[in-house]
Amino acid sequence: NRTSTQSGKIRLADWFNIPLKRKEDIEKRQNAVRELTPLLTLRQDFRIVGLLYKGEATDEKEIADWAKSSAFFRKKTVYRILPILIATIDALLIIVASAGIISFNIPGVVFVAFALSSIIFSKRITKLQVLYGKKLQILTTYARLIRIIEGMKPQSELLKQVKALVEDEKQSA
Repeated sequence: NRTSTQSGKIRLADWFNIPLKRKEDIEKRQNAVRELTPLLTLRQDFRIVGLLYKGEATDEKEIADWAKSSAFFRKKTVYRILPILIATIDALLIIVASAGIISFNIPGVVFVAFALSSIIFSKRITKLQVLYGKKLQILTTYARLIRIIEGMKPQSELLKQVKALVEDEKQSA
């Protein structure tokens, strides 16, 4: 098995389970293999980059679902204005306490309450950071693999098709 990613392993297994039947398709694949055979450095680079992140079978679906999902904290207006609101309330309470209108204990209690409340949010944010970190690692690996493909100058029809798929959006990885 010379695959680099989980999706590559699945595709290779599909190729073995459902072999090509048309002569032209078999020849296209053989030409692609023939073209890649002398490109040892390219193949090794591709494999090493792919192995940097040991993917899982669910990676593709998770990335697709993640891309479709809305960002919880970004979409909720209250979460976007909350830091400004808390800072403003703290500043106002300190000003009012400095003017002698209220005791300095009140800004202290409010500050501690905000700090304790932030612990609840930080747990949720930490979970999101872990999730985003994993997705970023997956995407970074695929972006590096795409860059390797973009740098190729394929001659065989099948490899040209693969490169065209990668460059379909006319944007670089």
